[in-house]
Amino acid sequence: MLYHKVRDEIDEEIWSTLLAHAGETFTTERGLPFTYRQKLSLTGKPRGELVFDRKEKTVTRNTILLAYERAQELMETNGFVSGPKELGVFGASYLFAVFLKLGICKKCSVKRKRRRSRRKAPEPSATHLQGDDQSQETRLSEGEDTSRSQPRRQEALLFPLA
Repeated sequence: MLYHKVRDEIDEEIWSTLLAHAGETFTTERGLPFTYRQKLSLTGKPRGELVFDRKEKTVTRNTILLAYERAQELMETNGFVSGPKELGVFGASYLFAVFLKLGICKKCSVKRKRRRSRRKAPEPSATHLQGDDQSQETRLSEGEDTSRSQPRRQEALLFPLA
């Protein structure tokens, strides 16, 4: 019973902190600015949801508290949260940005390098390039319009014509 009482107090503290910062501008990991506000019912009473203005996404209080608990678990085990996907909830990109700014979690300071494809494109041969350059130069010196002499690409149709 004591656990539930303490948890309810923490939940209320988190919720009130989030409401206190409603209207502030935050930035997602991709640099997109957004704000949020508390959703109101038709009668004007506050509901247990936040609305993020960027795409008018509504995130419930329970989802936010789940994200908070997940962030706390990751902070205890790893010391950081590597990104929004680790929160594993709807609206994680927004919640992650809010949690970072409010100091609820922090992200890893070391950036990982993206893996590149191991396949390399074949390099064109030098004689092939020289031949194209020479033919282009001769066309230009002869005054030929090179834009029309280039072969046209055919566009593929996405839908068959009836």
